[in-house]
Amino acid sequence: MDRQEKAQWSKMVKHQLQEKNLLGKEAMFLCGKNYYISILDNFSRALIPLAGLSGMGYQIQWMKNKMKRRLF
Repeated sequence: MDRQEKAQWSKMVKHQLQEKNLLGKEAMFLCGKNYYISILDNFSRALIPLAGLSGMGYQIQWMKNKMKRRLF
């Protein structure tokens, strides 16, 4: 997305958070930086466990390992 599209997306997400009464709450982001960076300031605390994992393959591997430990 270009800068304008990101701004529009961020505005839409903030509106959705407001509708669901989630502004100022805690959040966990399981996505890339491009998705969470523009909405971080809407939360009191944000957990970003995938930060520092470069590449989607590493992120998927991390999530699969976490799921195995909790579900099986």
